[in-house]
Amino acid sequence: MRPAHRSWRPRPPRLPPHPHIVDKTFDVDSDELLRAGPSLEERTACGLLGVACGDALGLPVEFIARGALRKRPVTDMRGNGTHNQPPGTWSDDTSLTLCVAESLIGGFNLDDMGRRFVAWRHDGYWTPYGVVFDSGKTTTEAIERIARGVPATEAGGTDEWDNGNGSLMRILPVALRFRDAPLEELLDKTHQVSAITHAHPRSKMACGLYVCLARYLLQGRTPFDAYITTIAGVGDWYRNAPDFADQA
Repeated sequence: MRPAHRSWRPRPPRLPPHPHIVDKTFDVDSDELLRAGPSLEERTACGLLGVACGDALGLPVEFIARGALRKRPVTDMRGNGTHNQPPGTWSDDTSLTLCVAESLIGGFNLDDMGRRFVAWRHDGYWTPYGVVFDSGKTTTEAIERIARGVPATEAGGTDEWDNGNGSLMRILPVALRFRDAPLEELLDKTHQVSAITHAHPRSKMACGLYVCLARYLLQGRTPFDAYITTIAGVGDWYRNAPDFADQA
């Protein structure tokens, strides 16, 4: 008998036509964006595309020593490498980012996100070739808990050794969706999404800093200004928050 979770498949959302989205591929004229200044929609599209491009660039050299990369830096899309994948292949970083983004289109529902994570892990949902070839230990354990019926709100690892970048790598859509929310709401949503897999305060805090930095960039601030504002304002928030003070 097939497990019950495999009977559920995420339904692609009905999205309005967009000139820069065709069959899940972004077609953005970067020169035009530089001349005219990107709109909010274009910043959003470029943010998600940036996740996929950075992921695909880094995947072939995962775990390779920095010294070796200095001798042969990454300058284009490579094939083979650490996971023996074709050039341009994205990993779980992008797949789970797209699961979060797709879920947020329909509202804020952690169990829905969790089901999409299970569909990725068990059925290859949002993978480039229908196969999962890389998954971190903490992420895998949390998703398997969800598959067994544990609520998404209780699935994430809380031990110090459960920390990692497995929630940070997929958190950008929260900044895009809640870009206009008050700081406390933005951080609360971010912490909840992180905790689906990574529930330790350190992982939540890393996601919070990243999301706030991304939001400031989305608003048009310079990278330096976004960084200074994040460190000063958001850093102070964490230092004064009882659940995070000992990690800040």
